[in-house]
Amino acid sequence: FRRVLFRSCVGCVWLFLDSDNVIDCFTDDFLAILPAKDDRVVQFTDYIFENYISPDSMFPPNIWAQFSTSCDRTTNGCESFHSHLNSSFYSSHPNIYNFIDVLVEIQSETYIKCKSHGIKTKKICEKEAFIRQQMTKLVQKEIEQFDFVKSLSFKFLPNQ
Repeated sequence: FRRVLFRSCVGCVWLFLDSDNVIDCFTDDFLAILPAKDDRVVQFTDYIFENYISPDSMFPPNIWAQFSTSCDRTTNGCESFHSHLNSSFYSSHPNIYNFIDVLVEIQSETYIKCKSHGIKTKKICEKEAFIRQQMTKLVQKEIEQFDFVKSLSFKFLPNQ
């Protein structure tokens, strides 16, 4: 269960469910396999439910869940930039020369992305095709919602 929980939360696969179905999938399917003896898991799932799954939570599913094939991890440009910048360093206080090198590299990447606007990488196209395939199976009732979430959780681990 811990592996499914980790992959589902870290992989952000709940994003791909329709907002109306997130709470049902979480409570009916996900919590059904919850090991009741592990207090840490119970505490973690309570936190996820209270902050992200419940309709009256601080960040309810209607804010972030969307039945879409898009592989964009965030629509917030600042959040995306900050995540990319942080992943470029091995320490919280890098050497100033390393910091400048990373900024120059990001600037070059940005110029390239601007020049090739709309062109998707092979990896992104493959992920979107896989999502589309799984969504078709879900709509045609070939798979259940929880199987949909599990199948996507393996594709959306960090650096996958």
